[in-house]
Amino acid sequence: MAQDDEEKAMPPRKKAANSGGGTRVTDDSLRVRQVTHYQFSWAAEGGGQDGLWTLQLVLDEGAWEEVLTVSTEDADVLQDVLTNTGTVFYDIDRRVLMFGVTKTGA
Repeated sequence: MAQDDEEKAMPPRKKAANSGGGTRVTDDSLRVRQVTHYQFSWAAEGGGQDGLWTLQLVLDEGAWEEVLTVSTEDADVLQDVLTNTGTVFYDIDRRVLMFGVTKTGA
């Protein structure tokens, strides 16, 4: 890939905050948050269609919430993983769940 193409494909990097108090961190500026609670919901669809599963994520004790639409199979897998994983994070921008934290070298 040519350097110009590579620069177009990569999102711009954010500049580091000035340690002298330049950039203020707010609730909206935090983009990766810990999942502290979750709730699955199912709604019936009309006309003999499959139902609609949603997964509501409560992040950082309610500082942020996200609702995801998931398939029946994904709901089953996610329920197992969320039940069996002690620490789960959610990247708001990329809409990615990250399961567990492992210390490097472990």
